[in-house]
Amino acid sequence: MNKEKCIFKKLVFFPIICALIGTLGCQNDSADLRAQAFVDAQAIVNGTRAPQNTFLTDGEVLAVIFLADEEGYPFCSGTVVDSRVVVTAQHCVQGRNPNKTLIGFGEQPGAEAQYLPVSEFHPHPDEDFAVVILGLDAVQAVDGLEPIAMNRENLSSDWIGTMVDGAGFGNTYSNETGRFFASVEIHRVRPHRLTVDGNGQQGLCYGDSGGPVIYQADAATPPVVLGTEQWGSSSCVDKDHLSRVDKLADWVDDLLAQPLPEPLSECGDVDYFGYCDGNKVFWCATDYLRNKNCEDQGSVCGFMGNEWGYDCLPGSCGDVDYLGQCDGDELSWCRYSGLGEQNCADQGLACVWRNDETGYACDDCFQCDGVCTDLETSAQHCGACGSACNYPNALGACVDGACEMLGCESNYDNQDGNDLNGCELNLAPEDGQDGAKIDVRLGGSGCQSQESTLFQVFFLGLFLFISRIWQIRRGFRKDRAENLSS
Repeated sequence: MNKEKCIFKKLVFFPIICALIGTLGCQNDSADLRAQAFVDAQAIVNGTRAPQNTFLTDGEVLAVIFLADEEGYPFCSGTVVDSRVVVTAQHCVQGRNPNKTLIGFGEQPGAEAQYLPVSEFHPHPDEDFAVVILGLDAVQAVDGLEPIAMNRENLSSDWIGTMVDGAGFGNTYSNETGRFFASVEIHRVRPHRLTVDGNGQQGLCYGDSGGPVIYQADAATPPVVLGTEQWGSSSCVDKDHLSRVDKLADWVDDLLAQPLPEPLSECGDVDYFGYCDGNKVFWCATDYLRNKNCEDQGSVCGFMGNEWGYDCLPGSCGDVDYLGQCDGDELSWCRYSGLGEQNCADQGLACVWRNDETGYACDDCFQCDGVCTDLETSAQHCGACGSACNYPNALGACVDGACEMLGCESNYDNQDGNDLNGCELNLAPEDGQDGAKIDVRLGGSGCQSQESTLFQVFFLGLFLFISRIWQIRRGFRKDRAENLSS
C-alpha cells in the first residue's frame, strides 16, 4: 500500500506539469515597450520622484527631459536651460539625426508625455557635452515649464561634500519607470570634470547620460545645473563623472550669439519627399516642416530619388540628376559629392537605361528599345522584343520566356478552356456579389490557439494518469491474489 501511495503522489502531478508546459509560450507580451526600455537601460538606482536637496518648482522639475527617437523611445536625459536650448552629453547625439530626434516632457515617456521637435545638434569639439536647439519655444509650448540655468560660478574644492540632486529617466530597483532624482555628494572637482558619489545608497547609471546634477542654496535662490552626466560606476551607487558647465558656459554663449533657426511649423500637405522652392528644400520630419538653403552649401535643390526625395545636390552636376544620362557609352550621374562619370566601354559594357530606381547604368544586357530587358521574365518582351503577354480579361505573365495566363479578371471566366482568347465569358454579379468563394477556416493564433492546446495536453495527461493508476492497481491485485493462493 505504501508503494501504491508513493506512485500515486508522483503521478498526480503529471497532468499539472503538462498543463504548465503548455502555458509557457503564452506569456503576456503586452507590457509597455518604453517601460522595458528603461529596465534595460539600468538608469537611476534607489532614486525618488522628488528632489531631496533642492527646492524645485513643478516647472523646474519639468525642465529635466528625455531625448527620444522619432517613435518616442528614450535613449538619454538632459535639461532645458533656455526656451529653445537643452544641454546633454555629446555621446547622446553623436551619429544621430536631429530631424529624427524628439525632446520629451513629463514624468515618463508614453501617451501622457509631450514631445517637441529638434532643429540642430551642437556637440562640443573636446568635451562630452552638447547643446540641442529645439524647433519650438518650449516655454510657450509646454505649460508651466521653467528652464534651469547653467551654473557660471567657478567650482573649487570648497564644494566637496556638498549634497546635490542628480536627475534622469529610468527605473529603480522596484522597476518604476520615468524621471527620478538621486541624492549624491560632490566628491572631487577637477579642471573640466565634476565627480559625485552616491555612497552606496543612490546614484546615476547608464540611462541617465546627459542628465543634470542640480544645486540650490536655499528656496529663495534659483537652482543651477552644475554638470551633465558622462559616465559612472557599474554599481550605479558609487561615483559618477560629469562635464562642468561653468567651464562650458562661454562656448554656449558664443553658440547662442548666432541667430537660431526659425521655429518649425506643421507639415500641412508636405510629405517626407518634400519639394524645392528655388534653391531651398522643404520636407516633413517628426510631424514638422523642415527646410535648408542649398545655396549655403554651394549646392542646388533637386530630386535625389524615391528613397531620399528632394535634397541639396552639388552645383557641379549641372543638368544631370541622380538618374544620370548616357552620351554614347559615357555615363554620368549626380551624387552628394558631385558629378560622377564612367566610360562603360572600358569595362566592355554599354550605357543603358536599367530601371526607374537605378536610372542609367553600365550594363551587359539584352536591350529592347534601348532598355535592359530579361526576355525570360518580361511581360512586355517575353521571348522576343515586342512579344507582350496580353490576354483579354485576364492576367498574363512571362515564365521562362513563354507567356502564361495566370487567371481571369473579376466577373470573367475562361469557359472554353482556351487561354489564347483569354476569359471570354462575362459573369454578371448576383446581388452585389462578385462570386468570390468564402474560405471559412477554424482555429486561432497566439495564446488563443495555445489555450486550446493547453486543454488538449491537460486531458491527455489526465487520461494517461488514470490509465497508469488502473494498471498499477490491477498489478497489486494480481500480486495479492498470487500471495494468498500460495
